[in-house]
Amino acid sequence: SATLGGPSAANATGTVSFAVYSDSECKTAVGPAGSAKLSGAVAGPSSPVSLPPGQYYWQAHYAGNLENQGVLSPCGSEVLTVLAPTTTTTVQSGGGVSGSSLTVPSGTSVTDRAHIAGSLAASATGTVSYVLYKNNKCTVPVAAGTSAAVVNGVAGPSAAIKPKVGTYYWKATYSGGGLNAPSVSACGSEILIVALKTNLGLPSSNACLSRRKFVVHPRAPHNVKLVSVEIQINGKTVKRGRLSKRQTTLSLIGLPKGTFKVALITKSSTGKLYEDIRTFHTCVSGHHRKK
Repeated sequence: SATLGGPSAANATGTVSFAVYSDSECKTAVGPAGSAKLSGAVAGPSSPVSLPPGQYYWQAHYAGNLENQGVLSPCGSEVLTVLAPTTTTTVQSGGGVSGSSLTVPSGTSVTDRAHIAGSLAASATGTVSYVLYKNNKCTVPVAAGTSAAVVNGVAGPSAAIKPKVGTYYWKATYSGGGLNAPSVSACGSEILIVALKTNLGLPSSNACLSRRKFVVHPRAPHNVKLVSVEIQINGKTVKRGRLSKRQTTLSLIGLPKGTFKVALITKSSTGKLYEDIRTFHTCVSGHHRKK
């Protein structure tokens, strides 16, 4: 809207036209924004405009009448910044693996890292703040959060922390920057479980163990009854269920050549989680070689 000034402005008649420009000198018009009649020296509002992300400059023009000269509002007196929407997602890492749902033994350093997406995300600047929470509504933080810079759309990771045994939830908040709007990751999109670290008897070897299947007898801590087991390979759950005759199996069959982090996670009859991690190596593909 526009307000006309001057000794006879209150009696001014006529209309004010509005326009939006993409430059601070108001030479490159994005398009007209309509006109409105003056009433009591005030005209408006303009017609609504929908603009892509960028910086814009309004200008209003009053044509004048017999008692009032025509006038233009100063270009640059109003600056409009249209931001591109963004979304923020996160990936946590710890113990050499990463994933949205991660279980690590106590004493393991964990970090979180945000990914900024959007039409102009490649030019995003600003910061991302990371906070780890004790509850799934993200209202009770474990400790003060940490921040990392966003450079050319790439966010730095959080500071490494070693949470106590328990279940935790990450949330990352992007400040916005450049022509990118702020955004926040969804609480509960990442779950971190910190289990008690113990030696459960998971075998370990530096040799290549392709096409192998092991029987594992999880070794319970003193006076602890283990009732169920979960096996993760590189952070992905491959087996979950109750122990059968106090044992389970670990299969490396079908894995490609490489190095794999295997986590054995057991639950006791009282609900406590225990975890053991070993590194295994495979040297041939999962297909059997012809002899």
